Amino acid sequence: MSLFRWPWLWNDPDRRKILLDQPDAIHAKHLHAAERVRVQAIVDQLVSWFYVDHLKAKVEGDDRYFEVPYPTQIDRLQRRNVFRVGIPPDVIGVVEFFQPTTSTLWVGRVDDLSAGGCAIALRPEQAIGLDVGVMLSPVKLCIDGLADLSISMMIRNQRIISPSESVFGVEFVDLSPLHAQQLDRAVMRLQRMMLG
Repeated sequence: MSLFRWPWLWNDPDRRKILLDQPDAIHAKHLHAAERVRVQAIVDQLVSWFYVDHLKAKVEGDDRYFEVPYPTQIDRLQRRNVFRVGIPPDVIGVVEFFQPTTSTLWVGRVDDLSAGGCAIALRPEQAIGLDVGVMLSPVKLCIDGLADLSISMMIRNQRIISPSESVFGVEFVDLSPLHAQQLDRAVMRLQRMMLG
């Protein structure tokens, strides 16, 4: 699977297609060779992502582009009304919270962040009592040099990644305008870091 980021992406909602216009020779070669490519774009007014197998280039005169049809179905978890960005490996992102049933202080790793929520990776023993709908408050959220705030979170979903780790999707609740601005800035700076 390959993930490419470049500025030559055009969304054509009327034709329900995304055009990857004029990639340079190196990107084009990688796209031809990739068995599977993850595409992230605005589909029906929501940030969405999906996978495409074996992209094929189209050539019209001097124009070369890749045409990606919208998927026929997009899972709810593949759609968001706010942009979410992964935490780069060299940036430390953690949350500290009290486990609801034992009041034990736990620390989890932040996997990704948006202005409206994040994904938190935890060990199985930390996941006890963290069911969908559980409110965590206060939670200290720290993204290395980008954000340091105390907020409330509600658990929206959980997925088991491995026997030693689960990832929880959480939504930020009742954010103050100051905290919302700080999170917006952190997401934009993380996006710039990922784009190089």
